[in-house]
Amino acid sequence: MPRLAKLTLSLLLLTLSTPAQAIYRGQNVTSASNPTFTFIQAPFTTSCSTSSASCTLTVASTGSGHLLYIDALSNAGNSSYISTSTLPSGACSTAWVVPTAAEINGAAGSLSGAYCLSSTSGVTSISMTWNNASPGFSGIRVWEYSFSGSAASFDTAGTYGLGGSSSTQLGVALTLSGSNDVIIQTNIFASQATSSITTYGNFSATFGGTADLENTASGAAPTWTAGGSSTAVNSAIAFTAVP
Repeated sequence: MPRLAKLTLSLLLLTLSTPAQAIYRGQNVTSASNPTFTFIQAPFTTSCSTSSASCTLTVASTGSGHLLYIDALSNAGNSSYISTSTLPSGACSTAWVVPTAAEINGAAGSLSGAYCLSSTSGVTSISMTWNNASPGFSGIRVWEYSFSGSAASFDTAGTYGLGGSSSTQLGVALTLSGSNDVIIQTNIFASQATSSITTYGNFSATFGGTADLENTASGAAPTWTAGGSSTAVNSAIAFTAVP
């Protein structure tokens, strides 16, 4: 067989024996197996009544099939959490879920949350109900994310409130099962205003502190900073996207 014909045949056999994934390595394999989150919005309100169990937040028109998370903060220190008997309403095509693992109460106040794994499009207000009618000064922030996978799922949540009085307090360390999670951290200092957080973005100190970290495999605790020494309560929740 001529040398050119042998070379052509060898190249043909090599191509046929190479797995398709190896041929197209780096094009769509990684993105398909590691879907990512994209931040959409996170409006905040502190207009909730101090003597009413209900609170409503106006949001930009929600997208379809997105992840939503309600961050609820109260300074009453009386275990004011999002009600599990009267779930939030609006913008959810599945069902709102209140994870008790994200609830913490202390001298600084109370933190809780609720999530929806698939939003309804075109909604401009979301309402929630406290588990009591005296939440004190409070606020809620609604986070919205789109994602490239087929669905979003709850990964893990936790709280931390054991730090002594200090101007810096550790947030919550989480053990993640996902490799591209979105994590939301929330904080209230008892007697000081939150001023910053390490590593995280989309930080707000409208009331307490709220911030997020997108598309991460690290659940390491960030550090919150306040204007002076104080105790604090901290909460965090993580979500992963399903390929």
